[in-house]
Amino acid sequence: MLLELVLSSLNESNESTILNKSIPLYLRKLNCFSAGVLKKQDLHFKEILIIPYVYKNSKDWEYVKSYFSNKQKSNYEPCLQLEHNNAVYYAYNLTNYGILILGRKKPFSINLINELNPIVNNLGIKLTQAYEHKQQQIVEKSLIESEQCLRTLLKTTAASILIFHNKRIIYANNSAEQFTGYDFMELVNLDISNLLHPDFKLFYENINTSELKEDKTLSSEVKILKKNHTEKWVNVNINQIKWLGLDAIIISAFDITQLKQTEQDLINAKEEAEKSERLKTAFLANISHEIRTPMSGILGFTELLKTPHLTNEKKEKYISIIEKSGDRMLNLINNIIDISKIEARLMSIKYSEVDVNEQLNNLFNFFNLEATNKGLKFKLNKTLANSPVIIKTDYEKFYAVLTNLIKNSIKYTDTGSIEVGYTIKKETNFIEFYIKDTGIGVPLSRQKAIFERFIQADIDDINATQGAGLGLSISKAFIEMLGGKIWIKSTKNEGSTFYFTLPFNT
Repeated sequence: MLLELVLSSLNESNESTILNKSIPLYLRKLNCFSAGVLKKQDLHFKEILIIPYVYKNSKDWEYVKSYFSNKQKSNYEPCLQLEHNNAVYYAYNLTNYGILILGRKKPFSINLINELNPIVNNLGIKLTQAYEHKQQQIVEKSLIESEQCLRTLLKTTAASILIFHNKRIIYANNSAEQFTGYDFMELVNLDISNLLHPDFKLFYENINTSELKEDKTLSSEVKILKKNHTEKWVNVNINQIKWLGLDAIIISAFDITQLKQTEQDLINAKEEAEKSERLKTAFLANISHEIRTPMSGILGFTELLKTPHLTNEKKEKYISIIEKSGDRMLNLINNIIDISKIEARLMSIKYSEVDVNEQLNNLFNFFNLEATNKGLKFKLNKTLANSPVIIKTDYEKFYAVLTNLIKNSIKYTDTGSIEVGYTIKKETNFIEFYIKDTGIGVPLSRQKAIFERFIQADIDDINATQGAGLGLSISKAFIEMLGGKIWIKSTKNEGSTFYFTLPFNT
């Protein structure tokens, strides 16, 4: 009988099977009227089996179960005994598993009680092993499912995921491959520093597993280099992770290149707006001076003309000053009107055929006297001097640009010469004009600024303070409207050469 009890669970490994096969055998072989198992869960005991099942709801069973549960919490003896309502109950300790309760009408002999102790203890060992094996299977299944879910998530997420150990990548998802340009085999075992822009090497050095606390995420914005050396900005979140038994670091990265560009564009736009506001404020202050100066000349010398008995010589001198002041005022007003039209996109273009040689001759005749009076030599250099050179452009804008550039050269040149000419670039179908002088020149740091609105070159000549700073800006706008470009080559104190191109179609 006892051998049969021992063998009842010998080859079984399932907890439920052991219970359902062994406990009825105990009930039958030991002539018991009831048998039950209380399983230990933390500090409590939970009923998991009772035979017969109808006994479950009896007051006797509730009392017996409560009695042995309380006793076992403080007294872990192999066997406890209770007499209740003309019956004897035995509670055997099932090792660490719980309690086996047997109910009989007559008590066991002392020998049987002692002989049952190791048999029940063996049953408890088998039940504990079966339970632990089941729990291990549940944990392993859960880990496998979790790993499968994690791998699926890593493969399908839009974030670029990299896992690395000891600074070397041990896993990369599909998004990381697509984003970096490296395939999986190229990424695996790659030093993580190879993906970082040189400016962020210090960030790489500071990534340390020991410094990452559990459930703590480090976030940062870094610049990386793709396989083709393209620079990209990414937002990275860094966490510690267990991966294949290793203490690893997982990085999830999102491309924020466009966002960073937008931020930079906003910063640049803000700076440009502030700069434009400063320039306009300076312009308004300057324009008031530019208007008052010629107006003072006009009004002042007009009043002087009323002086009785003026000599003809003084009258001519005063009238000349009034005329120059009027020309200066008119030029200023025209420039203001032009720049306003340009900004409002109201400036129109009127194309016509223009003879370049003819216009250069006209300008030479107009400015030669002024240059000569200043002690300057004025030269023309016409590539095709003996035949018309026709271009289709806006005559007024073309003439205004040349006039403005020649006037500037005369204004900022005290000695030497001024040369105006052109060359025809047949390979590009452009005609290139130049105005060269031996004047004070423009520093390299200011050569771009002189074409901006309201800005004059930061030069030493006192005459630089005269003018509203619109001429070159208007010239640049006109040339670009006509399909060309304008630039300067200059050396301070040695002179300047202004170039501009226009389309040349023969």
